[in-house]
Amino acid sequence: RSTLSSSSAASDVYKRQILNLPTQKKRLLLSKLMLRTKKVFKLLQKNIKHIVIKLDEMQKSLMLKLEIKVKLKKML
Repeated sequence: RSTLSSSSAASDVYKRQILNLPTQKKRLLLSKLMLRTKKVFKLLQKNIKHIVIKLDEMQKSLMLKLEIKVKLKKML
């Protein structure tokens, strides 16, 4: 145990505390955890959509710049 990090040891203590709780409290904690997980997942989805939109805009901009460079080269 002495080789465990303090966060790992704290995690083990937390897990033991959870295991010793009555079933009703475990269910309550589980439902709260599930709710938080859903909120985090929705936030991640929103952020991913935003990132994809920005990447698409950047790609279109780069494609436009490339087309302009190609046209300029043809003109020269």
